[in-house]
Order: sequence, then C-alpha cells, then structure tokens
Amino acid sequence: MKRTIRLMVLGLCLVNGMTTGSADVVIDGQVVQAADISQITIDPVSGDINVSAGGLYTVVRDTDPEAGPSVVINSLTASSTSILEGQSVIISWTTTAADSCTPSNGGGGWTSQVIALPSGSSAALTLATAGTYSFRLNCSNATPSSTFRTVSVTVNADDPAPGDDCPTPTLAGNTVSWAGHFTQTWPDPIYAEVTTSIPRAGYLAIAFNTGNFVDDGGIASIQHTSTSGNRLGAISECPGDFSQRLPDTLFRCTYEWYIGGGIIWNTESGDQSRECNLQPNTNYYLNLTFTDGVDPTTDRCVTSTGVCRTIMRVSH
Repeated sequence: MKRTIRLMVLGLCLVNGMTTGSADVVIDGQVVQAADISQITIDPVSGDINVSAGGLYTVVRDTDPEAGPSVVINSLTASSTSILEGQSVIISWTTTAADSCTPSNGGGGWTSQVIALPSGSSAALTLATAGTYSFRLNCSNATPSSTFRTVSVTVNADDPAPGDDCPTPTLAGNTVSWAGHFTQTWPDPIYAEVTTSIPRAGYLAIAFNTGNFVDDGGIASIQHTSTSGNRLGAISECPGDFSQRLPDTLFRCTYEWYIGGGIIWNTESGDQSRECNLQPNTNYYLNLTFTDGVDPTTDRCVTSTGVCRTIMRVSH
C-alpha cells in the first residue's frame, strides 16, 4: 500500500557539536538544543523520533485513498437484433461505477443520445438502410478506469428477395413490403383495418421479417363493400406460394375466408399444433388471392368496380 509522510524528516544534522555528547539537533526545521546524541531513537515501526532532551517528535503518516472501483458496463442490449429497413430499435444499458459514458458508431442518432447513469434507454433509433450496425458505449471514471461494450443490429432489406429454392408462382402477382402496405412494421398496426387491392386472377404478396418479436396473433380478411368472393391466404417463405409444399413449421398457415376466421400465428418457442409456427428473424410472405392459389381461371372476385378488394386486419 502506498504511503506518504505528511511531516517528513527533512533534515537531521548536528549543529555546534560533535557526533557524541550533546548537540543542537535540527528536525523538520526545529532546533532541539543540547540533545543527547546517544539517546536519539527512531521507532522502526511508527517512525517516531525521540530526542531525550527535546521530547518526542511524531512522524504522521497518511494513507492514500484506495484505488477506486473499476467501471463496468453490466449490459448493453437492443430491443431487436434483426429488423427491416425503416424500423426502429431502442438501446438500453446498465453500468456500475461509471462517471460518464459516450455513445459511438451505430446509427439512427445513437451518437447524439444522452447517456443516463447508472442505467437508461435511448430514444427510438430508426435505421433506414440494410446492413449490420454496431452500437458502442464507452464508459470511464476517475479511478481512472475505462471500458466499452457493443451490441449489433442487422437491418434486412424491406422487400426481401425470395429464397433460391422458391418455385415460380403459377399465378401472376405483385410483392410489397409490410411497412409499405400497412404503414407500420410487422406485426402492427394492431386491429387497424386496411383496404387491400389484389390482382384479379393473381396474387398479392406482403413481405415481412419476424425479427425477435415473441407473441401470437391473427390475420383476418373482411369482405369489402365493393367486392365479394372467397379469398385464400397463406404465409410462406416464398411469394405467391399457396401450395401444400409449405415447410412443416408453417403448418396451418393457410386459410380460406368466407365470412370470418383467419390465420393464427405464433413466434413463441415450441410447436403450437393449431397455429402457424413462425421462426425468429425469418423472411416470410403473406400471400393473398381470389383464386384457388394455383389456377387463374378459378377467379372468385365479384366486383362492381373492376378492382378486387378486401379489408385486412392484423392483431396480436
């Protein structure tokens, strides 16, 4: 342990005397006259100096403060580590013994965030471009001690390309992003009813990524006042796919609407036998059609306007 002497012995010398007998002695600038040299003692433990003719001179020691605690970033997390373009994340942190922390790298305004201590969360950070973003937090204190921690977020293309093993759809159709169609990211907007146009004798595919969202919910198609006819819906990893080649994990992911009902999905762990089981951080398509999903001649769209419409409602 480091120690400093507050009253250091700055000098010990003899004045007007020999090294034996009596003499004037200077200790820390004080003159002890006629000190008996043979009687001067220094305590090897305390460092106290005793001069028989002049009294006891105590050397006071002061212990430096112990080295301060090391700064620790206990956690740095993102509300989701995989999102689509245009979606937002919130970065949260907890620290110990940090005097200040500075955000760096990342995106969406992370570097301008005020870092509350010892813990806090950022504002919603919107990431508009696909890629991987590494959010870094640098913390320090006066010990001195410093450290940093990072968390990465992957931003996927808003309109993901279908997998290489996806077959060519037998129907003609269009693909749009979930956010582009519903104006919010999957699985929102909750309970909102959105008028949806579907190509006659074709399909509409609405692309989304499940990210780290854990919940269950439903997708319903409600008959529009201008259009009647049965609608077929299916969630698949391929656009325009209404067939039974859907993966086993997508069991019960198709539904034909007459009046009510719909696709019930879940992203929770475990197989829910009566629901459409979706995997985390996976690209899917909600496929919609007024046909049987295979043959365009099975057109079931009855409309007074020439445009096939339905009202889509999502919930969770």
